[in-house]
Amino acid sequence: MEVKVSELRIGNFVYCNEEIEIVEGINYTDRGRYNILLGNHLINLQYISPIPLTEDWFMSFGFKFHCGNWCKDGIEIGEHEEEEGETIFKLDISEWISFTSKPIRSAHHLQNLYIDLKGEE
Repeated sequence: MEVKVSELRIGNFVYCNEEIEIVEGINYTDRGRYNILLGNHLINLQYISPIPLTEDWFMSFGFKFHCGNWCKDGIEIGEHEEEEGETIFKLDISEWISFTSKPIRSAHHLQNLYIDLKGEE
C-alpha cells in the first residue's frame, strides 16, 4: 500500500526501510516530486509506507477495546470485513447519523481522524 502525500501531516507515524519514523516536514521539489523529512533526512515519498493498524497501535494511541469497538474520548472505531485479505476499521457513528466513513487502514489515518474530530493530537 502506498502513502498519498495528501494524507500526511507533520507528526504522522510511517514506515521507511522497515523502521517506524515520524513525519517532520513535507517538501515539494521543482521536479514535481515530494520529499518527506524524517529526522535529519529527506526521503522521496515512494520510499514511505503506511503502518497497518493493529491492536498494539490502538492501545499505544490510548484507545480501549469495549463492546466490539476501539474507543477513546467518545470516538468509536469498529473492525469491519476484510478487503483483499486485510482487516479494515471504520468510524462507528451509525447510532447518531447515517454515515459511512472511508476505511481507516493505517496509523496515520487514525492519527488524522482523531485530530480532525478532536482538534488535538
